[in-house]
Amino acid sequence: MVGCGGGSTAPATCLQVRPCGGDVVGTWSFLGECSNVDAANELSDCSLLSGVSEALTGLLTFNADGTYTVTNWHQTYARTVSAPLTCSGASTCTAGNGTTTSSSNGETVTATTNCTGTSTCVCHVASTWDVTTASGSYGATSAGLSVIGGPLASSFAYCVEGNQLHLMQTVNVITTNPPTDRNIILSDIVAQRR
Repeated sequence: MVGCGGGSTAPATCLQVRPCGGDVVGTWSFLGECSNVDAANELSDCSLLSGVSEALTGLLTFNADGTYTVTNWHQTYARTVSAPLTCSGASTCTAGNGTTTSSSNGETVTATTNCTGTSTCVCHVASTWDVTTASGSYGATSAGLSVIGGPLASSFAYCVEGNQLHLMQTVNVITTNPPTDRNIILSDIVAQRR
């Protein structure tokens, strides 16, 4: 799988499906997620991403009335970011080291950052995000899925293909030399219909 990083345990179809729309109503079990590391590095101005490992479990229910619920959401994410100190805006590479935990509305996020270096910072970042239950609303068209509230709050390109749902973050890249217009998938959350 191109660009998913060595530690990812994403489903085989992660980053392999193009946006296609479809009917999201029903209950879905998260199979995992992945990030397009190659694209992230191509689009970055000064940092280099590597060593990406991510996982997502839990249940997602889209109701016919435009509401949704997630239960037992557990997300883990780890990565290494290398960048010149001048890109970070910090005075030293180690200025942001440490662990932070925040809890609000039944959600707990813990993040640990460990950076080394002097002129070039190499940062190892690991985080977990746990949600017992959360809800919100959504709207779906053939062009995209807009989710309001809860841990999924974002706009996605999406595809329901067979019994799998793909929620994708995309970016449109236009270049002049050579002239191209590409829609790149940056990340993909994959779920299985229950």
